[in-house]
Amino acid sequence: MDKGWLQKTIIIFFITLACVVFFFPLLFTFFMSLKPYMQLFEEPTAFFVPTLKNYINAFGQRDDFFRALTNSLVISSATTILAIVFGSPLAYWLSRTQFRGKNLIAVAILMIRMIPMVSLALPIYLLADNLGILDTHLVMILAHTSITMPLIVWVMRGFFFTIPVELEESAVIDGCSRLRAFISVIMPLTLPGLAATSIFGFLSSWNDLGYALILGTFNAKTLPVSVQGFVTPIGTLWGEIFAGSVIIVAPVFIFILLVQKHFIRGLTMGAVKG
Repeated sequence: MDKGWLQKTIIIFFITLACVVFFFPLLFTFFMSLKPYMQLFEEPTAFFVPTLKNYINAFGQRDDFFRALTNSLVISSATTILAIVFGSPLAYWLSRTQFRGKNLIAVAILMIRMIPMVSLALPIYLLADNLGILDTHLVMILAHTSITMPLIVWVMRGFFFTIPVELEESAVIDGCSRLRAFISVIMPLTLPGLAATSIFGFLSSWNDLGYALILGTFNAKTLPVSVQGFVTPIGTLWGEIFAGSVIIVAPVFIFILLVQKHFIRGLTMGAVKG
């Protein structure tokens, strides 16, 4: 038997197994969201006629569900943009500038990411309440940026290490300022990295429940909080929960499909320190 054929077969088997393990919960949630309410508790393999009633009920029974979807899109998008705009220059500075204590600053930024959100929620709540911005998009964006930007800084720092310093030095010799060299020369080369970090940043904000429960109770309520509202004192609306879960996953899935080319390249681009 050809060893190469056997090796390929084993690799294909484990890749297929990994895909099944990864996609099974997603497919299960999707099919359950299409089940009529009376058939939700039957065997998953039982025959059923697909229906969109759970999705209709999710938007119809809770008037704030569509608003929560809009809030999540606005807050997550703004958080991602803000974290990249401020995090990328900081990451560039940490990767290019040589001074004593640089690594200590980088570690301190990473430690901010490790702080449990629950320990920061109360101070942020009190500060937002005193400033009069509680339950607004602004406080949610700032809170999410505080936990997203450290991740952006560390990931982008790895990408900047892979770009030769000679490129920006040549741009400076040709008359560019450091800022213009960073914007015109360095940033276009890090588009794969930006795609990867934007997904990480978006997911960090999109999936957040801790800050959303404390800081966004009504006007800034996000999708995870709204879906949690389907657990009522009368009973749990499982159909609506499955439908809401699919709606939460769908935008992220579409976003990844759109930038998957840059995302895959970005994951490998920052893996080697130059």
